[in-house]
Formats: sequence, C-alpha cells, structure tokens
Amino acid sequence: MLHRERLEFPENRPEGQYVNFRRKSAMFRFFAVLSCLATAVLAADSYEIAGGSFKAMREINVPSAALKCPVLVTAFLHEGLIDLDSKTDPCAENAGKTVIVVDKKKKVVPFRVLQLGPGDFCRIAIQAEEKNNEYTVYYGCAGAVTPIDVPPWTSNVGLLMETRRFVNCDMDKADSVREAFRKGVPIGADYVDTVYHGYNPMVMKQESFMSRYTGTLVVNQGGTYAMIVSTHHCGFALIDGREVASHPGRHGRSWEAKPELVKRVPLTQGPHKFEFLHASADNDASILLCWELNPGEKVAKPVPIPPEAFQAEAVGRIQAAPAAHADSAQVPDFEYQITGSVPLPDNSEQMICVRFTNRTASATLKGKTTWDFGDGQTSTEASPYHIYLKPGLFNVTLSGQIGDNTFSTVNRIDVEQPVRQPEKAHTLDNYLDALEKYDAGKLPPDHVLALIQAFEFKIDQVAGGAGRDDIPIEQMLKPTREAVLKYRKLIVDSVKASLTRDVKFNGDHEIRDIALSAGTIARDLLGDLKTAGQIYNAAAAKIQNADMSAECSALAADVALDMGLPEAAKRLLDTAEKRMNKTAINTSVATVFRVKGDYLSAIGDGGGAREAFRTAQERNFLAKGYAEKVALQGSASRSAEGFLKAKHYERAIEMLRVWQNEYHAAAIDGYITLLFAEYWFAKGEYDLAASLADRLITVNPDAPYVDRILIVAAEAKYKEGNRDAAQSYLQTLVKNYPGSPLISEANEMLDRPAPETPKRPEKNEPAAEEATKESTRESTEESTGERESAEKPGPETDA
Repeated sequence: MLHRERLEFPENRPEGQYVNFRRKSAMFRFFAVLSCLATAVLAADSYEIAGGSFKAMREINVPSAALKCPVLVTAFLHEGLIDLDSKTDPCAENAGKTVIVVDKKKKVVPFRVLQLGPGDFCRIAIQAEEKNNEYTVYYGCAGAVTPIDVPPWTSNVGLLMETRRFVNCDMDKADSVREAFRKGVPIGADYVDTVYHGYNPMVMKQESFMSRYTGTLVVNQGGTYAMIVSTHHCGFALIDGREVASHPGRHGRSWEAKPELVKRVPLTQGPHKFEFLHASADNDASILLCWELNPGEKVAKPVPIPPEAFQAEAVGRIQAAPAAHADSAQVPDFEYQITGSVPLPDNSEQMICVRFTNRTASATLKGKTTWDFGDGQTSTEASPYHIYLKPGLFNVTLSGQIGDNTFSTVNRIDVEQPVRQPEKAHTLDNYLDALEKYDAGKLPPDHVLALIQAFEFKIDQVAGGAGRDDIPIEQMLKPTREAVLKYRKLIVDSVKASLTRDVKFNGDHEIRDIALSAGTIARDLLGDLKTAGQIYNAAAAKIQNADMSAECSALAADVALDMGLPEAAKRLLDTAEKRMNKTAINTSVATVFRVKGDYLSAIGDGGGAREAFRTAQERNFLAKGYAEKVALQGSASRSAEGFLKAKHYERAIEMLRVWQNEYHAAAIDGYITLLFAEYWFAKGEYDLAASLADRLITVNPDAPYVDRILIVAAEAKYKEGNRDAAQSYLQTLVKNYPGSPLISEANEMLDRPAPETPKRPEKNEPAAEEATKESTRESTEESTGERESAEKPGPETDA
C-alpha cells in the first residue's frame, strides 16, 4: 500500500520569481502607454516597415540582465488597433499581418502572438538574439493587409501554457482531449513555471476551459520517477509522446497521492519532449503534476516539477516602452491594476476596485489630464482609484491637454473579480467615499442598482442588521441616525438622478421596482413628498407599459393628496386612467382605482369612492379569500397599533402600506383610515390627520371607527390652535353618534379652551431638512408641471 501524501494546490501561491526583470505578480496587471516620438520611418499616417504599413509602434529595450534570455515576453494594450472581428484564431491570423516584431536592424524576428483580449490586451513572445538589446513591435494595419513572412520559431526553452474554450470530448482519452483542444477558441497563452495552477491564469473571469502545456523537460538525474496527476476533471501527462501519468474522467481534485494516480516512469538524463493536456467542464480548475525521484516502496514527498526543469529562468519579462502613433506625436499613457473587490448581499457580482496610474511622459501633458472610466464617471486626479460597481469591459479614456490641443488614449480594459484577494481584504467602507460622489444619472442601469445595494448594505451595517425592526430611528444614537438618513437620501437621490436623466434601464419592471422602492423611502422614511412625487412622475414618463406607467402616475397623485392638492391629484389620475387598460387584472390597475377612491372621498363623492375601492379590490390579482383577509387585517392592525404605541413610526407605516396594497377596499371598513390618521397625528401632520376623518365619513358614515377618528381629528385641530374646527368635529360626534362610548370624552374636549399658541411635537428626526407645507406644495406642483391657483399657508412639517 502506497503512502497517501497530501497534495497542495496553488490557489494562493504567488507567481514564480526569477530575476528583477521578470514579473512578480503581473498576471492581471496590464499596461497602456505614454507619449513618445516616432523613431521608425514615417510615411504619411503610417509606419512603413518590412513591406507593411502600421499605425503604431512600441520599442522594447532589453536590460543587461535579460540579454541571455532566448525568449522575451511583453504585454501591452493596443488602443483598439488590432482587429479581432471574425477571427477563429486571432493570435495566429494577426501575426505577420497586423503585428510584427523587428530588431534594431529592422529585420523581422521570430515571434508569437500569445494572447489578444480580453479587451485591448496583447501579449507577445519574441525569440531573442543574444546581445541584441533592441526590438520594436509594430501593430495596427494601415491600409491593405499584406502578410509578412515571419521566421519560424525554433526555441525550445520554457513551458508554454495555452488555454482554449471548452469543447465536449471523451475525458477518458488523451487523444480526444487533444482533438477537442485543437477545435477550441483560443483564450490566451503564456510561459509558466510548471504544471501547477488552481485557475485559468490567462483571464480573471473563470469559465470552463481546456489547457495544453508544451515544452522541453530537462531531467538532471536519470532514474525512476513517481509521476502523479491530480486535476479537477481530466489531466494527462505525456513525455516523448508517451502517456506517463493521468487522472482521466470527470471528478474533483484529489488531495492525496492515491495509489491509482501514481505511475512509475523511468527517465534518462537530458531533454525530453513534454506535453500536458487538461480539460475542465465547469468554472472550477485544479491542475497539478508532481514527481518524486526513486521513491522506493512508498511515495513520501511528491512535489511539483521545479521550474528549472522547464528552463523557466530562460524566459524574460520585459515591459514595452510607450506607444508612438504615426498620426500623433503625443500619446497619453496609463496602467491599471485590480486591487480588490467587495461583495454585496444578494448579488453574485462584486464591486471591483481598480488603481489607475498616469504614466504620461510629458510633464506638460500629464499636468492637465482627465479620466473617463467608461461607466459614466470621470476624474481629474493624476492617478485615481475607481470603483466599478459591476464587472465587464470598459472603454477607459485618458486625455491630456497642451495649449488648445487635446490628446487622448482609449483602451478597453477587462474588469473582473480578482482570483487572488489582497492580504488585507477590502471592505465597503473603503469604497464609500468614492461611491457617495458618483453621478447616478450617468451610470449604466445595472450599476445604479448595485450603487443602491451598496447604500442599503451600509444602512444595514450602521443600524445593526435588523436594527430598523428593533430600534426606532428616533431612539438611535445621533451618529447612527444621521448615517441612516444620509444613505437613505443617497439612495433616493441616485434613483431620482437615474430616472430624470437618460439612463436606459433593462425593462419596465426594473424602472417600476426602483421607483416604488425609492419613492417609499422618500415619502415614508424621509418625509420628502416633493422628491417622492418627482420619482413617481419620472418613472411614469420612462415606462412603456401602459398599466405600470399609470400606476406611477397614480402614486404621484396619492402624494398630491397627502399634500392637500386635490386638483393636481385629479390631473395625474386623469392621465393614469387614459393610459391603463381598465379591464386588466393586476396590481398596477388596482392601485389606480384605489387612489381614485381616495381622491373621490377627499372631494366628498362617497358613492364614487366606494365603487372605486371595490373595483380596485376586483382588479387586484393578489387579493386573498375572506378568511385570509380577516387574518391579515387583524395581524396588520395589531402590528400597526403596537408600533404606533411604541413610537416606531417607520414600522407602523410599513405595515399600513402592506395592508393598503393587499386590500384596496380596506378604506370602506375604515379601520385602516383610523390608523393612518393616528400615524399622521403622531408625525405632526395634523391637517392631513383631520382630513382622513372627513374621508371616512364620506365613504362610510356608519363605519365602527368614525367616533375614534373624529376624536383624532379634533385633537389635531386643537394642536393646530384651530378651536372652531376641533369643536366642529366634536359636535359631529355628539350629534350624529349619540351611542358612542366616547361621548363623555367629546363633551370634556368641547369645554377645553383654545391654546394660546399652536402646539407642535418635537422633531423626531433632527437631521432631516425642515420645510413648510406651503413650500412643499409649490415644489410638488412644479414637479408635475401644475400650479394650484390658491395659496394656503400651513404650519411647518418634518422633512
């Protein structure tokens, strides 16, 4: 029985480090380039070299430490000058056509285009000549394409890893995997240290792929080697064309040197042709080839084949010099590096932090720069950090100005969640300073949603997760309360900006959902009726679906009613009714009829209001049976009463809205109207609280809650200092409802003297902005394009 030694996999293993000119961890660090003057022969708008015409060039200066490296690898961004359209193998098809490499004598040298993409990324390998310290890469075809003969590649140093899109194959057979690999679409290639990877190192977005390693294995000591392959899905090791070890089939990686995976292979000292094939049909990947010399009866310490066995030190990593364009003497340059990411709850895609470094050579050009990050956001910082709210390809522009002339470089960059996270993980707080400054009106729609999620996540953090349910905001510590209000306002402002500007959302449902969510925050949690109305109106204008557009107009009308603007509400309702399908059965149409009922009750049309409420209930496909209705009403009423008693007003209004949206005819019974009146009274909206008594009497004067709501209305008018109005409500109770148990309370209140000054409750949200009812009325009328003819001053309200 062989010893099962535990194997280690390289998920967090750093890249190989050779000498100072090799990359240290640059697999995902891509470089664009600075300005410099052209040094090749300039002919009109192109470089004429080796019989071809090119738009751009980059010099490669080889440091002395790398002069003896027979293979040099460089990577750069090609400014969109290499066409990738309709290419099955763009690397092979562009070599000698849109990309060439020459030495300092302008002679074409052997080279390989290893990778094109994602974005404008390009990686090239050059077969170097000893003592030749200058090469130039020309790229970007100018005019007709004339293929240039490229000398054949003859070097056998280094281990080349090629990756391609996965193609179905028989994972039990190496020949089938090899044939499938040949048919696959190239992803990328590079020289690597050894067969030891925990992911596809050519790209950041991990998907199913196939890989093929080729090179020369130099055995320093002949003998019998225990070879062990451990892969996620299949892997096959071949030496001198013979399969020497394998891990066939579809399976997970093995953490141990299992006997069935160990193959004993005699190897002579010297070079051997090497090939390794791998395929993974899903996003996971583990590729590992280990060996142990003369292991004896048990495999004790299998280790990855060392880099020197593949002459990895013979491959040099050289950074290309700044780009020169034939048609421009100045080319701004930048580099970027993905530094980390932060996940959001209920979102599979993370926010990603990217560091941009301005490497422009010209001090004059570098001093006046502007960044456009390709997601609607910009910066004038020299070397900014930027948070991408979603992964993807982005066109990043760096512009510099000299006098009246502007020079720009545009590159498509690939922004994906890094496979390797930094030692110190990023947190949401690291990103908030930047996110709070974003112009949501210029973000893509899915980025707007992620921005909202980020602010919601912060609210949950500062409020203690479920803190909103447990602690009323009025009872929170001042810093916590101010933070919650701050990020609520940021959510509302972000949605408003995206709806009132030209942001193209992904369908009407998305617009409706964010409008209803942000409108509720503005209306019920911030008391900002003006902004709530603007959000609903903007959503109505953007939505193409007639019923959903009508729903948003109706909600704007509902806000107008809360503000005491029935004429504005009528105009909005008329618009909604013209748009919608009146016979449709859905929540949107039900909402329109429910708001219509509220409007009709506000103007004294009780019969019309009852008919509208009943129609709303019929149109609501979410409506439940009688038993469920009674159960929900009891639950909602008890919860709302309990929250009102505990002064947890946010939870109270939340429960009332749920009840109102589930049962649009609840206003006929009147209990929900009573609780709304108590809520508005507690919030200091006395005029609105009293108006609800008028509505209930109009809709159902025989409702069992009329006497209670008349007491609330009278108290509200006393609070306002309007004794006559208060006594009018009390006299209505005494005269029309003589059997009420509240008669004695009403008589006592009738004898109450008028207060000398209006009595207002203390502000329960000191951080909120104060506004008068009059200014709020005017603002909302402006947002709907309408103006009430009468100006009616009112007391101050919480904003």
